[in-house]
Amino acid sequence: MFKTHFFMFKALKVVSLYKILYNIDGGKMETYVKGIFKRSIFSTDKGYIVGIMKVKETNDKEIEMYIDKTISFTGYFHELEVDEMYKFVGESTIHPKYGFQYSVSSYERIKPSDKEGIILFLSSDLFKGIGEKMATKIVEKLGNNAIDRIISDENALDSIKGLTKEKKLMIIDTLKKYEESNTMIVYLTDLGFSVKESLIIYNTYKSNTINIIDHNIYSILDEIEDISFLKLDKIALKMGIDKDFNERIKASILYTLKNRSFNTGDTYFTKEEIIDSLYGYLRYEIDNIDEYLYELREEDKLVKEGEDYYLTSIYDSERCVLHKVTTLLRKNTKKIDKLDYYIEELEKDNNIVYNEKQKEAIKRAIENNIFIITGGPGTGKSATSLVVK
Repeated sequence: MFKTHFFMFKALKVVSLYKILYNIDGGKMETYVKGIFKRSIFSTDKGYIVGIMKVKETNDKEIEMYIDKTISFTGYFHELEVDEMYKFVGESTIHPKYGFQYSVSSYERIKPSDKEGIILFLSSDLFKGIGEKMATKIVEKLGNNAIDRIISDENALDSIKGLTKEKKLMIIDTLKKYEESNTMIVYLTDLGFSVKESLIIYNTYKSNTINIIDHNIYSILDEIEDISFLKLDKIALKMGIDKDFNERIKASILYTLKNRSFNTGDTYFTKEEIIDSLYGYLRYEIDNIDEYLYELREEDKLVKEGEDYYLTSIYDSERCVLHKVTTLLRKNTKKIDKLDYYIEELEKDNNIVYNEKQKEAIKRAIENNIFIITGGPGTGKSATSLVVK
């Protein structure tokens, strides 16, 4: 135990010293590690992975000692293939329990460029039915740029003897999908999304990702709850989207109303309140607000009742609650005999004494289909509610 703690303390001192030496001006140096992914230790369905990498190259002084050795890493990934080369951008960390780790903020797959690397890649489990012998044939025929040639020319594999049509199509399809996924993740992280957010976006839209980003990046908010409006709006403006872009104004209205509802507890808003909330974010006035409100109603994102506007999600929730309460109120109440006796037994079993108001609340809650218990802190609401449950 002492040795483990001493090592972690020593490693922590190295990390701190390195940051002092290489970040004198307070700026953060981008560090990377290139290496071969060996195995996954832990993973989740959200794409989070704890894994092992064999280090081949790095600009991180803390990791130079690990070249040709393995280190553990953590981060979010679309997919990692065993024995493939990757570049991880991130930083060294000291986990309180597991010690030294590399925390990955972005990554990319490095295409194999030498003959042995390409053969190993094409004969991996990624390409079912393509063994080392066939992979060698492909590389000897197409050269060290075989992967790029296959991706750019679907007829490139026609000259490979012994390769069936089905396997040709499988290789082409696998390479294109693999290339697309890695290209998309890099593209999205370059825009400013985290790896986790990039994974969610790509897994939602697949090959349509760039089309969504280019035509209406704000539509992402309709399908993905894990990405905040503020971050997406910042990325959109950085991309050069006009601040008066129609979809941006509508997304801003929805964001400001959700924010106002959360902060105030209000479930509906007047047009003046909407204008006020929108100005609070945009810092300039929108002249044709009625047009935006009309479009949002047509898209079923806002509901108007009289002169008041509701977010559709909140409106539907209120309607659901109203229907449930109305249904319960219409049902017949029930009379239960010996309730006083049961309450006394309950007090004995749990070594508790209820006052008269608590007993009355318990009786009425049990005998009625709906009953609201109110009271200030420490008045016994929790103890009473627990019995009713």
